[in-house]
Amino acid sequence: MEELGDPIQAAESLIASGRAEAAARDLRARLDAGRGGLLARLTLIKALLAMGEAQAALVEAREAASLNPQVAVAVLALGETLVAADALPTAIAELQRALRLDPDLVRARELIALAWLKAGEADKALEHLRSLENPPAGMIAACEAIKTAPRCDPGYVRHLFDQFSADYDQRM
Repeated sequence: MEELGDPIQAAESLIASGRAEAAARDLRARLDAGRGGLLARLTLIKALLAMGEAQAALVEAREAASLNPQVAVAVLALGETLVAADALPTAIAELQRALRLDPDLVRARELIALAWLKAGEADKALEHLRSLENPPAGMIAACEAIKTAPRCDPGYVRHLFDQFSADYDQRM
């Protein structure tokens, strides 16, 4: 990473050019040396997600939200990472917390809609999409497709199964 330039901007450029691994490595070194703050950690989360490393990003996002519990963008990053990790109920709760901290976070509303959509809850997703000035047309179409599908969406069934399987032995 360029020492003379803005390290966050340099990392963003690396991510945009498909070199998220280099950005993550540089940001991790910066954080480990005690030379990075919340913005560096949020950019590291972005790099890890770009690399497909949702679990590593989740560790960083939890740390960021833990260190900055009243900062909406830190909580938003945790919610976004939880959506990427398919931890949908927790993601929705964190995104709602981000909105309580900053009701103007459009990205949080989009992500809540996406989480409900991934869970197969089209009506709840549409409710959040309608609160947006310019809702993504593809998400609205996906909601409508779920609503008109003759049976449950496989994602919804998988989500329900995953939720039930965690404590199946205890329930039985």
